[in-house]
Amino acid sequence: MIKTRLASAAAAGKAEKAAPAVALRALGSLAIWVLIVLACWGIGELAALVNVPAPHMLISILIGAGLAIGGVVRKQVPRKMNIAAQCAVGVVMGGYLDLGSLADVGNALASLSAAIVATIGLCLVAGWMLQRLIPVDARDSVLGMVPGGSAAIISLSGDLGADSRVVAFMQYLRIAIVAASAPLIVSMVGHQSSAEPHSSPGRVALDLANNLKLVDSPDQLLGTGGLIGLCVVGYFAAKWLRLPAAATVGPMLLAATVYLILPYDFSPSPLAKEFLFVMVGLEIGLRFTRASLRQIWRLVPGVFIAIVTVAVASAGVAALLSIVIHTTFLDAYLATTPGGINAVLAAAVNADANLSIISTVQTLRLFLIVLLTPFFLRWMATRLNNNTTRLKRGRIQMTSRPDNPLVDHDKPLAAAEAGRFA
Repeated sequence: MIKTRLASAAAAGKAEKAAPAVALRALGSLAIWVLIVLACWGIGELAALVNVPAPHMLISILIGAGLAIGGVVRKQVPRKMNIAAQCAVGVVMGGYLDLGSLADVGNALASLSAAIVATIGLCLVAGWMLQRLIPVDARDSVLGMVPGGSAAIISLSGDLGADSRVVAFMQYLRIAIVAASAPLIVSMVGHQSSAEPHSSPGRVALDLANNLKLVDSPDQLLGTGGLIGLCVVGYFAAKWLRLPAAATVGPMLLAATVYLILPYDFSPSPLAKEFLFVMVGLEIGLRFTRASLRQIWRLVPGVFIAIVTVAVASAGVAALLSIVIHTTFLDAYLATTPGGINAVLAAAVNADANLSIISTVQTLRLFLIVLLTPFFLRWMATRLNNNTTRLKRGRIQMTSRPDNPLVDHDKPLAAAEAGRFA
């Protein structure tokens, strides 16, 4: 009895001594995560100076991949934090729907809608055909080829059963091709504006007080409460309604509805959006392995050809649209080119193009893509047997898919990860 009590007392003493060590370790882990996030954001700001497309998310993917492959970081971004980032991205996407811009295009709306459907259809068909030609899963190829809304598509890809690494690679290869080609098209068929750029190359030089806002609202308390409410209510309502990709689609639909009713903005501020994209990028980058990089590298030729083919076909749609609505080919091309929206709008401003037409088509297509793609993939999944969606006969399938919540892929790494951060 006495020995038992002494053993219990000794164990309690050890636990008391170990508690500060555990707390210190947790504090150190949190500090390292904060440093990683700040480093990604800072390098993203530098990348923005040289006009890198989607700099904060892209840089975060690259840094996360480097840390994961180098064995520096083994854990993923916490799931709750990832869901919160997806919800906030959904609120951002909901703010793109603007009835005022729809009214500006007037009678051309029907023709513009047909062009939107045509470009979306081209990309979906290309994605469907691509998975028959190269070693990639059908869901990955479809999500990788959809035009516009890359941040939201990448964010929700894991919830839709796709490999977010492949989707991110395809989306950013598309953005890079469009961002590089848009100025060339403008120089060939348009003219450059002598006006100064409308946006600053980085946020560091801006007023610090404006930068530190959490939401785009004069009342930060009310705006922050509204943002949290849209995220929480939208997410749980979408879960209750069994909507696909609930963390993104739910808050997006709710935000779009609220913005149409209330003249108030609950969207995250530009600085907050940058940190959101950093979190989404890190979540994807930390999933990379050497094997996945080798497999993705084999996709480059096929994906490149598919993207160029879609871009050329979209130019054909633009040529037809320019005839129907009596506008210039440049306006129609910038309106229908398959993303990314920021690079396209920057080129449009620089060329004195028709921003009403271009912004309406690009933003409406972005909203429809984020809303309809999950339902399309759900329909596609019901049409296909799981065995037929996995490619056979020597085709490669990502064997490490940690974003699939039904499979525990970390068990073989448990011994290797012992003692590693984070």
